[in-house]
Amino acid sequence: DEISLTSDFKYISRGEEGVLSPGDLGFERLDPSVLAGGETVAESAIIFEDVLSGRGTAAQESVILANAGLAIATGKSVSFGEGIEQARTALSSGAALKSFKKFLEVNS
Repeated sequence: DEISLTSDFKYISRGEEGVLSPGDLGFERLDPSVLAGGETVAESAIIFEDVLSGRGTAAQESVILANAGLAIATGKSVSFGEGIEQARTALSSGAALKSFKKFLEVNS
């Protein structure tokens, strides 16, 4: 499932589970109205690419960092904080955008 940062969320990781709030990860709790997505898959992909290109809102970027960071943490067995920092680095360096474009290329 996706972390929206609009409320607390449950996570399950290798031998561990719990409930976290956005603040536990260093993010502000978001109002759902600031996270409106696209009406179609194509519109959603444009929004996603905008965020990866540095043209998204702060709220959109936070949600991407939270989700990517927790995925990295789970996959690499690092702390949630370390996963979020790795996601932040990938986003700011352009590596995340490059990976997304490669994904689109392979899956078109």
